[in-house]
Amino acid sequence: YFTDDVLVDECARKIMKINKNIDVDTAYTIAKNIVECSRKYNIPHNIIFSVIWTESTFNPYAYNKQTGCIGLMQINYRVWFSDTPKYLLFTIPANIEAG
Repeated sequence: YFTDDVLVDECARKIMKINKNIDVDTAYTIAKNIVECSRKYNIPHNIIFSVIWTESTFNPYAYNKQTGCIGLMQINYRVWFSDTPKYLLFTIPANIEAG
């Protein structure tokens, strides 16, 4: 069993290895939010990690012009029901939480 700090560190290192354009601070912010959501929703962290890798390759500013999907988890704002403003989906915590 890993502590949250170990999981965050492990995830951040993998993120930087996968996407060389991600800086250290961004990688650790993504990793921290992955682990937090994993704990909050009782979802294995590797599932959240894999979805983000598949959907955006860890680019928090990913935007699909064809579908309108936004951010790390590629949230489709048109079908995502929330009072959260669209621009917040480009923030790491809000996007992972929405996903």
